[in-house]
Amino acid sequence: MLILRVFMGGFRIIIGTLVYLAVCNSLSHAQTFLDSLQIRPFTQAHYRVASFNYTGLEGLDHKIYFANESGVLSYDGNTWTLNPIKDFKSVISLAQAEDSTLFIGAENEIGFMHLKDDEYRYTSLSERLKDQVEIGEVWQTIVHEANIYFTSYSGIFKYDGTQVTWIDLPNSHTFNLDGRLIASVFGKGLFEIIDDKPVLMNAEFSFENDIAFAFLPDLNSSGYFLLTSENGIYRFDPETFSVKEVESELSLFSQELWFYDATVFNDSLYAISTWKGGLIIMDDKLEVLKVINTKNGLNTDEMKEVFEGSRGHLWVATNSGISELYWSGLNGDLHNPKTIVTLRNEKNENSISFEFATPGYHISELEYMCFLEGFETEFIPIKDGFKKEYTNLDGGDYTFRVKAKLPDGNYSKEALYPFTVPTPWYLTAQFISLSIFGLGGIFFLFYYLRTKQLKVMNETLESLVERRTKELVFQKDQLKAANDHLKVINSELDNFVYRSSHDLVAPLKSLRGLILLASADRDPKGLEVYFDKMHSSVVKLEEFIRSIMEYSTNSKVEIAYETAKFDDLIEGVSDDLRFYDNADQMRFIKSYDLDFEIFCDVKRVHILLSNLITNAIKYHNYDQEDPFIEVKLELLDREYVITVRDNGAGIRREHLANIFDMFYRASEISEGSGLGLYIVQETLKTLGGKVEVESQLGLGTTFRMYIKRKLEKEPTLA
Repeated sequence: MLILRVFMGGFRIIIGTLVYLAVCNSLSHAQTFLDSLQIRPFTQAHYRVASFNYTGLEGLDHKIYFANESGVLSYDGNTWTLNPIKDFKSVISLAQAEDSTLFIGAENEIGFMHLKDDEYRYTSLSERLKDQVEIGEVWQTIVHEANIYFTSYSGIFKYDGTQVTWIDLPNSHTFNLDGRLIASVFGKGLFEIIDDKPVLMNAEFSFENDIAFAFLPDLNSSGYFLLTSENGIYRFDPETFSVKEVESELSLFSQELWFYDATVFNDSLYAISTWKGGLIIMDDKLEVLKVINTKNGLNTDEMKEVFEGSRGHLWVATNSGISELYWSGLNGDLHNPKTIVTLRNEKNENSISFEFATPGYHISELEYMCFLEGFETEFIPIKDGFKKEYTNLDGGDYTFRVKAKLPDGNYSKEALYPFTVPTPWYLTAQFISLSIFGLGGIFFLFYYLRTKQLKVMNETLESLVERRTKELVFQKDQLKAANDHLKVINSELDNFVYRSSHDLVAPLKSLRGLILLASADRDPKGLEVYFDKMHSSVVKLEEFIRSIMEYSTNSKVEIAYETAKFDDLIEGVSDDLRFYDNADQMRFIKSYDLDFEIFCDVKRVHILLSNLITNAIKYHNYDQEDPFIEVKLELLDREYVITVRDNGAGIRREHLANIFDMFYRASEISEGSGLGLYIVQETLKTLGGKVEVESQLGLGTTFRMYIKRKLEKEPTLA
C-alpha cells in the first residue's frame, strides 16, 4: 500500500515543487551551527552490496546496523560487513534487544541474529508459526517489554522467546509508547494492543491511504506529536487517545514531500525524513530550521528512516545509499569507547596481521597507537590507518595492544590480543639434547651395525631366493590352471560348433532332399505333403537360429532397464506363438494384475518367457481334456517371481538335473535345439536371478524364475 502512494499526487507535483523552493529560500535565518553541516555519504561503492536501505540503528556495541536489500549491513567505523539471512532475502526492519540480539523483519521472513565466535549467526522464526499465515513484507520490528513484535500488512507477529503467535491487525504501524503498544491502522483509526488483542481507542483518526508513521515527544510538554505521511501533524494525548491537528508550515511539506520517519535530535530538535524532499530539521516549536537535500550534499532526496547515534550524528537510510550527518558543536564523544582488534590473516607461523576499529567513530577522526609486548617496548603510532603487520617474529608468547586517540584528546579502552608464535623445532632444547644423544648412539652402534650388516644381507638373499622359488612354483600352477581352463573352453567351443553345424545343416539337407522329391513328383496332393515337411524344416532352422541369436544377445548386449506392463510382455510372446502348432488348443491362464508394471530388461524377460511358453506348447499332452498354461507374477521385497506352469507331458526325474545343459534333450521326441533352457539359465545369471523346476511325468511341469528388482530405479509400482 505504501508503494502505491509514491504514484499519487499527479498534477500536485508542479505546485509542490514551487512551494518547496520558496520555503528553502526563506531559511536564511537558520542557526549558525546548522550551517556547519557535514555529510559523509556511503554508497554501493563503499559497502559493495545493494544500494537500497530501509532502516538502521546503533547497536549496544556502537556499531551501526542497516536493513539492506542484501541482508544486514554493519559498520564499525572502518569496515562495512554484510550479514546475509535465510535465502539472502531483503531485510526491511531491525530492532535490538537488551542482550544485543538483532531481530529482523524481511520479505515473508522473520528471525534474529546473535554473535557466536565473533560472527553473526541467523536463526529463522518463520517456521514456528502455528497458523499458516502469509507473513508478507515485515516493515516494522519493535521491542516491547520482553516480547518482539514484527508488523506486516497481513498482521502483527509476536515472539515471546519461545513461540510465534499472530495478532489479527493488518495494515498497521506500531509504536512502543510509554510502555504501551499503540497501532495506527489504515482506514480504521488508533488501537492499543492489550493481552495480544487490538482494542480500538480512536476511530476518528482514520485515513483510507494514510496512517501515523511517527510519534515524537513534545519537548515542551508531556504529550506527543503524531506525524502522518501526507495529512499533516497532530497533537496526541496518550491518556485519552484524543488527536488534534497542529497548524504549521509543515503541512505544506507533508502534502507535497510526504513524511516517512522522524526522530528527536540533539535533545532540542526534530529531524523528519521525507519520500521526495530530503531531510527537514525543526526546532521544538515545529518551526523549520533547515531543509537538507541533494542541494546540500545528499546523494538522493528519497529518504527512508532516520535515527540519531550516540555521538549526536544523524544516520539516514535512502534508496541510493546511507548518509551520516553531523555539525560543529554537535559532534559529541562516546563515554569510554572500546577499540576492537581482529586477526585478519596469518601468512605463516611467524608473520601476523591485525585490523582494528573503534565503533562509533570514523577512521578519519582517530589516531591509533599499538604496542606488541615481547617485541616492542612502547606504544607507537600507526602510519597506515587501521592495520598493523608483524613479520619474522621469533618463537614465544606475545600480546598485541592497541588504543585510539579520540577527537577530544582522550584514549579509548585498549584492545588486547594474546598469541603464541611456535619456536622452530630445530632450535628447541629438546631437539638439541636429542641430537647430542643421537650422535653418541650412532658412533656407539656403528661397529655393531656394520658387523651385522653382512649377516642381514645373507639372510635377505636366502629369503629372496626362497621367495623367488615360491613365486615360480605359483606361476607354474597358475599357468597349468589357465591351460586346463582353456582346454575346457576349447572343448566346449568345439562341441558348440559341432552341434551347431549339425543342427544347422540337418534342416538344410532335409529341405534340399524334399525339394528334389517334390520336383520329381507330379502328383499335386504329394506336393502338399512335401511343402508341409519343407515348412517344418524351415521352422526348425528358424528356431535354432533364433536360439543362437538369443544366446548371443544375452552374452554381449548390455542390460537396459525400462518400465513395461507385464501383460504387454505376455501378449508379445503370445503374438509370436499364435501360429505355432497346437497353440490354438491351449487355455492360457493369467494369474497377475493386468495393469502391473515391472522395471526390467524387457528384451531378456521376453527371451525367458518365450522359451518357457514355447516348450510348454511344444511338449504338451493334447489328448487330455483341458490343456493349459498358467503364468503367474509375484512381487517379493527384492525379487520378481515369474511362474510358468503347465499340465503337459512332464519330465522324467532322471533328466531334471541336466535339462539346463547346452544341447541337452530330455525327451526322445524332442525336436528342439537343446539350447532353450540353457539360454533361460544363462539369461537369469546375467540378470542376477535363478530358475527352479518341478515336474512329474504325465502331470505337468512348473518353472519358477527369480529376477532381482532394481528398487532404487523403479519409477512406479502398481
